[in-house]
Amino acid sequence: MKSLNIKLSKNSLYNYLEYFNDAFIFFPLRRFSCDLSDYQTKERETKALIRASKELNCSHLLIITSNEEGEEIIKDKKIKFMPIWKWLLDSE
Repeated sequence: MKSLNIKLSKNSLYNYLEYFNDAFIFFPLRRFSCDLSDYQTKERETKALIRASKELNCSHLLIITSNEEGEEIIKDKKIKFMPIWKWLLDSE
């Protein structure tokens, strides 16, 4: 949101995510993490997503972040990382 010159606190972001979660907008194989720069946080989030994907036999894996973007192959699973602002604007 910084790149769009919009000020948004982490608490506001958490409140929006909680609201969407309560409204059943989020699906089981989407994870949310504000900062994946910490190795332990990234490992925890990716492990949980991979474990769920195996149980549900799902191949479209997405972790929504505060501002990080990219793709990685972890344990033969392709995981996409997308900033929340881009995810909210994405029409797919």
